[in-house]
Amino acid sequence: MLEAMAQLAGVVLLRRMENTGKLAVLWAIDKVKLRRSVVPGDQLRLEVEATKVRDTMGRVECLAKVNEHVAAEAQMVFTLVDAG
Repeated sequence: MLEAMAQLAGVVLLRRMENTGKLAVLWAIDKVKLRRSVVPGDQLRLEVEATKVRDTMGRVECLAKVNEHVAAEAQMVFTLVDAG
């Protein structure tokens, strides 16, 4: 779940026009809470909100839900670096 949230968070940060040509590198994962198990057949819904975005970093709040019940949550920090 954490990897899926991190991948989605990277996509969300790179959708901004000013971040074109950059890479989102995962820097830190904080305040992780694994609240319930997810089993094969569950539909996992991910929600990511960018809470702070600057030229070289981005902070996001992430939720993973199954049937509207929170399965996991975390805060993630990314460094935004030039791809070239």
